[in-house]
Order: sequence, then C-alpha cells, then structure tokens
Amino acid sequence: MSKPLGKPDRIVVALGGNALGNNPVEQIEAVSNTAHALLGLIEQGNEIIITHGNGPQVGMIQNAFAAAHDAIGTPEMPLPECGAMSQGYIGYHLQQGIGREMHKRYKRWHAATVVTQIECDPDDPAFKNPTKPIGPFYTEEQAKEFMAEDPSKVFVEDSGRGWRILRRESISSRSARCFASSAPGCSSSIRPGLRSGGIMPHRSFSGSSAGSVPAAFSGSSAR
Repeated sequence: MSKPLGKPDRIVVALGGNALGNNPVEQIEAVSNTAHALLGLIEQGNEIIITHGNGPQVGMIQNAFAAAHDAIGTPEMPLPECGAMSQGYIGYHLQQGIGREMHKRYKRWHAATVVTQIECDPDDPAFKNPTKPIGPFYTEEQAKEFMAEDPSKVFVEDSGRGWRILRRESISSRSARCFASSAPGCSSSIRPGLRSGGIMPHRSFSGSSAGSVPAAFSGSSAR
C-alpha cells in the first residue's frame, strides 16, 4: 500500500551495535532479518534513514590491528580511523542486505552509506574522563588480568553485561554536532536517491556519542 501523493514521511531507524552481532556472520544474518521490515516501511511511501551503533564492531577492528601489531608489526590504527572503518563495514552489509530484499520485490530503489563525523569541542572535559566502553565483553577476572598486564588499559563494568575497555577518544560529549562531508556536490549526490524513494543506511549521532568519529576543528582544519 502506498501513501497518498504529497511529501513522504522520513523515518529514522536506530540499530544498536550489539543488535548487529559480534562478527560478520552474525551481522549479515541480523541485517537480512532487518531488511525485510525496512522494505515494508518503504513500500508504505516513507523515506528511511538508518543510524547504528558500533561498539562491538569498532572494538573488533581495533583489536585486530593491535593483534597484528604485536604479531607482525602492522602499524596500530587510531580509534577514529577504526570508527570510520566500522561505518563502512556496517554500511556495506546494510546496503547488501537491503539490496537483496529490493531485488526479491522487484524494486529499483537506491541505498547509500554516508560516513559521518562528530565535531567536538577539543576542550570538552569529557575527554579527561571517558565513560563510553567499546569492544567485546569480558569477565571481571579477564579484565583485571588485562589491566595487570598493561596498566594503561582501563576496563569498566558495562550495564551488567560484562567488562569492556575504555578509550580516551570514545566519549559521551554534550558539545557535539553531526556532519557528513563538505565536499562540493556531496549533498546533491545523496538527495536524488532520497527523492526517488531511496534508503540511506549511515552512521549518525543521536543524543550522546555512540562510538562516533570525533573531529575537533581549528580554523578550516580537522584534528
């Protein structure tokens, strides 16, 4: 059933990072199940923007680089870059899952992934006291063993689900705004997809930080 002629409703769908699973196989299955419901919303005449968390995903990516660094000397990867990688990784699976569901229903719509950043105040006191844990869950015994081996690592208990690591760059900031790209033509390349009934799975900002890519600006430069 389609909506009457006129401006369609735009619906923001938030997917928690933990709801997407802890590895690629689990994520593909979760996305496949979700895509079926999302296409139903589109068929009703709505525009869909998908936002998502990335705690388990960004932790998995950073842990992989850390393990490769220890094993074969691969350069370590900063958390913001790992966050950007997680956006592409999750967005890719969303586009694939949604695309397959479109194909089943003979729909010629478009899906696009938008890699976003969060502009933060570099003097935000939250940077001195990070409170956003990321990565896989460990037992209390495992966490204490990791901290004993490397005192620079800080693990905290997370909502009764286990212990996770804290990173300085992973904060819940109140001085933030979300943006995508200032490149010429960026917005114009996205809007046609929405106008034609498209879907935009992307990493976005809602409330406090959800593992976003932080950027502090000085003049015209990001740092």
